[in-house]
Amino acid sequence: MLDCCDAYGQAHFITFNSNKSVCCRFGIGFVNIANMFIGNLSIDWTSSFKYLGITFNNNGNTINVDCHAFQRKFYSACNSVLSHCRRNNDIVKLHLVKCFCLPLLTYCMGAIVVPRYRIKEMGVCWNDSFRKIFGYHRWESVKELQWYVGELPFEYLYDLYRWKFLCNRKNISHSVAMLMDISNLQYGYVSYLTRMYDNDSDTCSLNKRQCVYDTFHSKLH
Repeated sequence: MLDCCDAYGQAHFITFNSNKSVCCRFGIGFVNIANMFIGNLSIDWTSSFKYLGITFNNNGNTINVDCHAFQRKFYSACNSVLSHCRRNNDIVKLHLVKCFCLPLLTYCMGAIVVPRYRIKEMGVCWNDSFRKIFGYHRWESVKELQWYVGELPFEYLYDLYRWKFLCNRKNISHSVAMLMDISNLQYGYVSYLTRMYDNDSDTCSLNKRQCVYDTFHSKLH
């Protein structure tokens, strides 16, 4: 495959930068692989790489997303926003955190599979922002507060982003849509989210956030 890329590049006057490419191997029972070259340039092997702003780590058998980077960026942004906010209105502070900090925590969440224990860890970050803004103690739950101000806990936010992404086939290529359909048949994840949040409907609701919020409200009470 690398030889094909090199041949195409030479034919179309394209030079591939080997310093911006890496090789990573993972899985059970893989064999030793020779060094990789694109033309005469070698490509380094690595156990961690960044793609579209997301860091992927190889833990041997699987490859996973480095969520700690999201958490560090979120805490740093929250501290910066809240330390420079001169308004005493807590709702204004929450709005600023939601606009400028939450996207750092939810970046690309709809397109990647994150283990539930990681979702809980990231949920702690989101909850901590509520505790800091509204003066809650570390051990106090903020779910009722989140419901009162019309926000969702992070585990519900993750499901919402995943549900929207998997149901949105209009803006993706046909081949990707086919792969998503195959994945849906195998794992039934879209059906699972639809049943959980849309009252056993066979179609994806247009107002998914309201469906998720209503489910959160019903389980809270």
